[in-house]
Amino acid sequence: MSNGNMRANIGWMFMWQIATYLFPLLTFPYLTRVLGARSYGEFSLSFAVATYLVLLTDWGFAVSAPAEISRERDDPAAVSRIFWTVLASKALLLGISLSLLTTAALTIPEVRQLAPVMFAAAGMTLANLFTVHWCLQGLERMGKSAIAMTCGRGLVVPATLLLVKSPDQAWLAAAILSCGSMIGGLFSVLMLRSMNIIRWHRPSWAEMRAQIAHSTPLFVSAISANLYTGTNTIVLGITQGPVAVGIFAAADRLRMAAQALVNPINQAVYPRTSRLMHQSRAEGMAFARKLLLFQGGFTLLISLTMFFGADLIIRILAGHQYDGSGTVLRILSPIPFMAGVSSVFGMQVMLPLGLKGKYSRVFAVTAVVNFLMVVPLSWWAGATGTACSALAAETLSVGYMILTAMRHTEFLARPDRSGAMA
Repeated sequence: MSNGNMRANIGWMFMWQIATYLFPLLTFPYLTRVLGARSYGEFSLSFAVATYLVLLTDWGFAVSAPAEISRERDDPAAVSRIFWTVLASKALLLGISLSLLTTAALTIPEVRQLAPVMFAAAGMTLANLFTVHWCLQGLERMGKSAIAMTCGRGLVVPATLLLVKSPDQAWLAAAILSCGSMIGGLFSVLMLRSMNIIRWHRPSWAEMRAQIAHSTPLFVSAISANLYTGTNTIVLGITQGPVAVGIFAAADRLRMAAQALVNPINQAVYPRTSRLMHQSRAEGMAFARKLLLFQGGFTLLISLTMFFGADLIIRILAGHQYDGSGTVLRILSPIPFMAGVSSVFGMQVMLPLGLKGKYSRVFAVTAVVNFLMVVPLSWWAGATGTACSALAAETLSVGYMILTAMRHTEFLARPDRSGAMA
């Protein structure tokens, strides 16, 4: 992929992130005021649960499949085999995800009480099945996918403003957000079909098992990372109730939106980094070092803006009833910088070099430590304690990721004149 194409893909990925995060963020000031802290807390808690279902359905394919397709993109038969195997695997996992939610709603009173909101939010799992951006990313045709996602999710804004009018309509707000994702996903399917690249291939059980096994370390990483993001929201809801969740979620939603600004860079350059690491490890490391400087500086600016402007940001976007969210946002503000640095060492260095197990171990250890902290801190200090636990977990994660990458790669080594690592 040429530098021009890579820059274009980064631009398209930014458009996709606008569709994924910034369009819903446009409805954030409206929902926080119309729903109120309690209903917004129930809305956020439901999406925290739905996130686990999405992760189960995705199973790390969003990272593994683009790299596989990128390596095989000159072989239409191989690309078609990967596509249909991943899609069939996700359909199987979708059925398991929805079965788990249904069982929980039938057996757990707290889940049954929030069932309308949770099932509406769980529509995101169906959207994840239909969204085939991972294939377009591997083919380095992100323009079509970005347009599809933007068109679909752009409908969320007017629909929310027109239809959601009271605190008892949290389920409707969740359904609108899920439907926007579904429409964007269906558009991406139509875009892929118009390219006339994919041919029918009937995946076998052996191929599905192999595909799932191949992506399992990435699934473990994703689920472990969510254990100190989404789980914090669930634990806070259990220990303090939906109002505290609303206070925390108002700040955390803004943190996630700011942190997502670097996702287009990571996702767009990952296929190139993967290729470079296979073709010339020295060139791959040189590229990763340049990316670290750029991404580290960009995310540092984001974190500083959040830290010094936390109270003003919350007052403008969420309203005065979320005044406690300013302190929470200030505590969370270093996380975008840490995540930006960590993603270079993890996604751009360790994964292309086949260090999936060590990559997963970083998140697994961090998740366990976070869980041991978040329960007492949430019980003792509410939303503020939950934010402190998230910050401590991310600090551990980035430190462990850097040390692991340094130990098992030549990230700091300079190539000699022959191009080998010194």
